[in-house]
Amino acid sequence: MRVLTDRLFQAFTMAVALSVSIILAFILFQLIKDGIGSINLNFFVETARPVGSNSGGFKQAIVGSLLIDSIAMIIIISFSVLGGLFLHVYPETLLSKILKESMSLLQGTPTIVCGICVYYMVVRSMGHFSGFAGSIALALVGIPYMVLASEQIFKMTPSLLVEAAYSLGLSKARVIFYVILRFAKFPLLAISLLTLARIAGETAPLLFTAFGNSFLELNPGRPMAAMPLQIFIYAISPYDEWHRLAWAGALVLIIFVTVLSIILGRYRRLGE
Repeated sequence: MRVLTDRLFQAFTMAVALSVSIILAFILFQLIKDGIGSINLNFFVETARPVGSNSGGFKQAIVGSLLIDSIAMIIIISFSVLGGLFLHVYPETLLSKILKESMSLLQGTPTIVCGICVYYMVVRSMGHFSGFAGSIALALVGIPYMVLASEQIFKMTPSLLVEAAYSLGLSKARVIFYVILRFAKFPLLAISLLTLARIAGETAPLLFTAFGNSFLELNPGRPMAAMPLQIFIYAISPYDEWHRLAWAGALVLIIFVTVLSIILGRYRRLGE
């Protein structure tokens, strides 16, 4: 009976894994089939053009995503490392318990809710949409994930290493800076890349904050385009030409996430 149960479980897990692989392969096939034809030099160096101009690209969206995601990652890493350290160093305090519960609750919050909150707190107070507001909305999505992951990373620091540092007379601040943070630098880098891959494809928070822009905009204080936003706008349009550009944008976004995963794999090996 036990052998039969094991084989049934093995068959079930293999069937699930095969199903997921087929779905993933179908998505990749569809992206390549409909998107590869529109990827050329114009796609990267030209901004959006009106329908019928037989040109146009994603330049404003690529530049916008780079700026918005970079500002968001600066906010995420700054708050998350400090938050994770606080949870690790002072785990039994009331503030630490409140912070951990808040992060767990925020982690499960739909991302569109983060966008609406930033719209009411930032966009309405500024009086207009902006790339900064988009970065804050993406930071709200990424901070809970990275705070909780950072706490787990700091917990992996060998206790013998920390005790040895204290026995040498180092203060708590020096132990955190020279032992815990140094030990966690590669895992923190890996988590940062994973967080970047997660927020890079978010569309809902940007609909209420960055809003999008048909022109190249380098000032984050103004409405900015972004890759997910541009894909969304083109995908819901009635024009076949824009549909092809949307497929091409989705393919480029997938390639970007895949490159991040490859880099992550290399850093994991370095960390080991």
